[in-house]
Amino acid sequence: MITRNINTGNIKVRNKNLTAIHKFYFLEYFDILLKSIQFSREPNIAFTHFIGLKDKKKLGESRYKKNVQATESMSNLTLHHYWYTFQEVIEESAFLGLIEKDRSILKLTSLGNKLLLVSSKGSEKFNHEIFLLMESRLQGFRYLIEASYLANPENNGLLIFPVYSPLKLGMNKQEIVSSNNIREYAQLLREKIEIDIEYYLSQKISLDKPTSEIIKKIEHSGLLEMTLNSNGIAQNYNKIVKRIRDFWVNYFLQFVYKIDLSLSYFELWVYRGKQLGIINANEFYPGFNGKIVYPTSLLMKEKAHSDFKKLFTYKDDTSLYAHTPKWVLNQHEFVNVLFNSYHDIKSRSKSYFINLADLRDMVCFKMKISESVFSDFLKKAYTLNLRDVLKIKISLESDTLPEENKAIYLKREPVIIGGKQKNIIAIELKK
Repeated sequence: MITRNINTGNIKVRNKNLTAIHKFYFLEYFDILLKSIQFSREPNIAFTHFIGLKDKKKLGESRYKKNVQATESMSNLTLHHYWYTFQEVIEESAFLGLIEKDRSILKLTSLGNKLLLVSSKGSEKFNHEIFLLMESRLQGFRYLIEASYLANPENNGLLIFPVYSPLKLGMNKQEIVSSNNIREYAQLLREKIEIDIEYYLSQKISLDKPTSEIIKKIEHSGLLEMTLNSNGIAQNYNKIVKRIRDFWVNYFLQFVYKIDLSLSYFELWVYRGKQLGIINANEFYPGFNGKIVYPTSLLMKEKAHSDFKKLFTYKDDTSLYAHTPKWVLNQHEFVNVLFNSYHDIKSRSKSYFINLADLRDMVCFKMKISESVFSDFLKKAYTLNLRDVLKIKISLESDTLPEENKAIYLKREPVIIGGKQKNIIAIELKK
């Protein structure tokens, strides 16, 4: 990516419209709401239909999808969460002009009916139409992409949010809940974060002042005293670590990157952008503790390279381009990056098969491509592999299926090859 072509402009929040989006992550919610209102205009009946579609698509209340379709009887708390999401989607859909609320009746507008027809052509086309509506009214994606490039122009808009537990820094629970060691942990954390900032952001920043601030907050919170008074049981350990983690995440957002959004709205924009292929966010990037966020798109006034697809043009003639490289032109680069990234991760794991999601994250970061582009390229590479025309040999396996896991949520999107989910991969040069 060529950062010198970025039109930076003024990255301050222009108006309150950036907080006009509501508290849900998945763009699929717009689709299932329209289908639910098409089924019935009466809110309670539409809500029941909404629940069925929500569970069928395994949509969770957070940014993670569920592992399996819900089969258990619904508790009052779950019902309350579902109703809250239903109302949030209604409010934003009304804001976008997709529906109208007429007393106790919900109605689809002509635009809502149009999008239902688009939905039949696939989620990618539907999501693009939602993107056009959101960006024409709010320009939130432009703000976020501009802010990212401005925050880290040396590294193509990469944003890091380091998270290091005491264990990662060589301290155990008993040490961190001791009032004598909270300062030691905070100082170790400061040193590690300063190293990360210099390495990933090409900046040298002293974090002495904010470190002193978070130490005081923890010491004055009473959590340490409550823990020590419970016979040494670290019942507040997670609360202490979470407060420190949240403090630093917010510090990075507000003071390091100077992004004028709360963390909750920042994440809503980021994860919606990820579904659109214009922003990537990884919470389990190999070799890094924390979250990384970076653009897979450009803002330019001049025409972009053919590997970039124009998505939107603003009033000042700046256009938003998504990085959508062509397989024919990028096949050799992809295979090389895939092979080198595999061996990078393999050298750390000491295992022949590695986690496919880890490999996807690394390849996407190096090539600045979306997860959907990665999946498409991997399918093509695997097909050539089966035809024995690649210089490498690729082995894909399912390993443990998500349905067999105990986790409630699927925290990383699966990779589907040949209609089957693949979780582990091995690559070697042909002899």
